[in-house]
Amino acid sequence: MKRCMIVIDIQPFFNVPETLVKSISQVAEKIPTAAALFIQDEHHLPYEKLNNANGPKDKEKSLIKTKNTFYKNGYNLPKSVIDWLKKEKAEEVIIAGGQTDFPILAAGISLFEAGFKPIIIPSLCYGNEWYQHTVTINIWEGSLGNVYESILDIDL
Repeated sequence: MKRCMIVIDIQPFFNVPETLVKSISQVAEKIPTAAALFIQDEHHLPYEKLNNANGPKDKEKSLIKTKNTFYKNGYNLPKSVIDWLKKEKAEEVIIAGGQTDFPILAAGISLFEAGFKPIIIPSLCYGNEWYQHTVTINIWEGSLGNVYESILDIDL
């Protein structure tokens, strides 16, 4: 079964822990990997108005060396990511990166609805709060796909 990985929002704006960058990078060296990075475009989605928060206004470079980089204006994966996965003939997709509670969960739903088997490894993701991270992992396991405790549990 062909696996790929999508790395969500691992970019300078979000102050990602270096240990997480290293762990994700080790996996990215072994399987086809693409980055999906957030860029705030108020014309596309009034993120600041709706969420009372802001994000990077300019395209940033991924902190993970990836085959491709895609930009997204909200939580869901853009169609270009789905197209790339189809081109790669992926069946299972590991999702790693930031904000388990929204962007990671939204990516999992996008992949599930596109016909892929999403995989999450909690140690390759982070969130602002432990509780939200844990709830998302439980939702994932019950409704979306596989949850693995460690990358060692997957044959890459």
